[in-house]
Amino acid sequence: PVRFVTTVGDEPGLVFGRPAGAGQRSLPLDPRAAAISLYAALHDLDAAGHASIAIERPPDGSDWEAVRDRLRRATA
Repeated sequence: PVRFVTTVGDEPGLVFGRPAGAGQRSLPLDPRAAAISLYAALHDLDAAGHASIAIERPPDGSDWEAVRDRLRRATA
């Protein structure tokens, strides 16, 4: 299962704009670059066989709407 969190701790997940820990993937703080990299990052996390994946909420703002939309679709 996938769940949205404010901050991913040391669990498997997807983070924005900061170094990724073990079992995590980091997306850039540029919304366009993050949107391009999103599906590959989610695929990598899923392929690793984690029981659960935590996803940090993307930054606020209209620039991030495409990322939020892709996350909604990918986790539906």
